[in-house]
Amino acid sequence: MFLTDLQVGSFTPDVYRLQTILSSRSDLYPEGTVSGYFGPLTLRAVEKFQIAYGIAKSGDAGYGRVGPKTRAKLQEVFSGVGNSAAVAPVTPTSPSGIQSAVIIPANFTRTLKKGVSGVDVLSVQKILNSNPETRVAETGPGSPGNETELFGSLTESAVQKFQIKYGIASPGELGYGWVGPKTKAKLEQI
Repeated sequence: MFLTDLQVGSFTPDVYRLQTILSSRSDLYPEGTVSGYFGPLTLRAVEKFQIAYGIAKSGDAGYGRVGPKTRAKLQEVFSGVGNSAAVAPVTPTSPSGIQSAVIIPANFTRTLKKGVSGVDVLSVQKILNSNPETRVAETGPGSPGNETELFGSLTESAVQKFQIKYGIASPGELGYGWVGPKTKAKLEQI
């Protein structure tokens, strides 16, 4: 399941998988945030898991870190849950209540900004298009059903609308119009 140790500050596909499996247990990870970033919420979930299964407790070496013992217990407890998926499905709900499957690549760890391209850009456009307030375009390339893999001016503008709507970034701030860790995390919650 996991081949390397994971700890606060890690930002990898393995953290994404860890969060995915932990989010299946609301008693361990009630927030259920799946972002790929090992932050305070993931730390608390790992600590709860370690206490629940007698792996470690507060003050112990390795408490809150996914090391060999925790990895082995995760494998035992969650075998078959999100282990082999190269991508993780995210199901945003449109304002009309209709759900549409959107795939966020598990390796979506790079910052997206104007000029880049790839399947991760396509995924971002699909999520942005699920809300009329953050739609990339009404017609043509980038519009719902016509999403592209190019992060151009229209995508940048849609990301900016999204960031303002959710209080992530404002005009003049570094990262305004980019999809970095904060914007990505919010996109995955939608």
